[in-house]
Amino acid sequence: MKISIDPHKKLFKWGPIDGRPIYPDYWWPGFIFFARHFVGWPDTMAYFEKEKILVVLDDAALYAAGEENLKRSILPDRAFVKSYAGWQKAIQKFRQTIRKICAQELASLSQRDLHRSFLLFEKSYEQFWDFGLLAELANYGDDRMLERELRKKIKDEEDFHYAFERLSAPEKLSFYQKEEIELLSLAILRNRKMLESGLRRHQRKYFWILNSYHHTRVLPIGYFEKILASFTPEEAKRKIELMRRIYAQMKRDKKDVLKKFRLSKDVEKIAQRLSFCVWWQDARKAFIFQANHVIDLFLREAARRHVLDFHDLHYYVADEIRSLLQSGKKVSGKEIVRRKENFLMLYRADQKGVQYVSGTQAQRFMQPYLKKNHDSSAKEFKGIVVNRGKVCGTARIIHSPQEISKMKKGDILVAAMTSPDYILALKKAAAVVTDEGGMTCHAAIVSRELGIPGIVGTRFATQLLKDGMMVEVDAYNGIVKILEKQ
Repeated sequence: MKISIDPHKKLFKWGPIDGRPIYPDYWWPGFIFFARHFVGWPDTMAYFEKEKILVVLDDAALYAAGEENLKRSILPDRAFVKSYAGWQKAIQKFRQTIRKICAQELASLSQRDLHRSFLLFEKSYEQFWDFGLLAELANYGDDRMLERELRKKIKDEEDFHYAFERLSAPEKLSFYQKEEIELLSLAILRNRKMLESGLRRHQRKYFWILNSYHHTRVLPIGYFEKILASFTPEEAKRKIELMRRIYAQMKRDKKDVLKKFRLSKDVEKIAQRLSFCVWWQDARKAFIFQANHVIDLFLREAARRHVLDFHDLHYYVADEIRSLLQSGKKVSGKEIVRRKENFLMLYRADQKGVQYVSGTQAQRFMQPYLKKNHDSSAKEFKGIVVNRGKVCGTARIIHSPQEISKMKKGDILVAAMTSPDYILALKKAAAVVTDEGGMTCHAAIVSRELGIPGIVGTRFATQLLKDGMMVEVDAYNGIVKILEKQ
């Protein structure tokens, strides 16, 4: 297998985070669909090692494709309206498909009908990815373009960080914040029956909210009830008002930045589209998590019918699940064992397809991409400011959401990157620091939502810092300083 991504050039990395192959395998058909209408994604590797996923691309190729999509499909008003309308149409159909499948009793379907139902889901999910990938890819070009324009006008580093962070921040609530506001609004209800009815509706609407690329969960009513019980009606009102105030202040800050630095209408438009696409990219996750729930419905039924381990089916790829449902064809147990250790997916843009390699061969291919050279004696290091502030605290290195329990209120969350299933840890954190990411990454979005200092893209935070170290996070200048060595 030939890999075109040069490990000696600057690389873009996403992860590692918890993940298993079946969920991200749906990216590739989306990439193929996407390339029919837009400037396609460059070659992309997704590497799985012991239930972790790391995605690697050539940095220059990614940002070049992003900027082309920005220029063609996001900045021109007519193209932007058309693209977003395409997304709205796709998610409307996707919602209808999910509702239809969830209403079915899969165990009662014949093999033929079960296979047909799965194909129906796959078709709508592939179409979802078609327009759903645009905001993410365009963001990579947009934040670089905005950075170039701001650098021309703003020389002071702290002023630049402030302007960049404010202008790129979303102005609309994320689906996590919508869920929290809707839940907290129930705390204000005095009527017990209305509260119970509201909780049932809320659970049906948001049972998937802690899903990820690693697993899915159906959250019971009790989960939401427990959260609600921790708030008095007055506390709930204050929390809702605080969240809304943050966004109102964000809008005022943007106007102040535009005025203070005398930024042009063109720069304002770049910032507005970046801000919107950051929100759009985040909104997409809600549908991905619901799709993962549906995938698991089919996997559970496939495991039951063919006497297979449900966990093992997460190491199949989409084509193999399709074959299993259609004809009962299984992947060998030895191959599943190899994939659990090491599994590489390589999307080739020129071939519009994906190749798979498992076991030691996959590990050998990936080895050059995993190396990180750093000065282990460094007392401080830099990253990208995504939300300003300055705090000192205890560093907690979190490699997986399964380690969230070691986080205490006021600790500094340090991770390779964060994903939506880190939300409970982020709510405890006084600040967040990550190895990877940029202005549009998950940690950037959530640090703004929570109003905590955020520094991302440090490359080495999880290697230079140790659990329990006292650190200073200076998210005015993008510097993390070690105050006390362990």
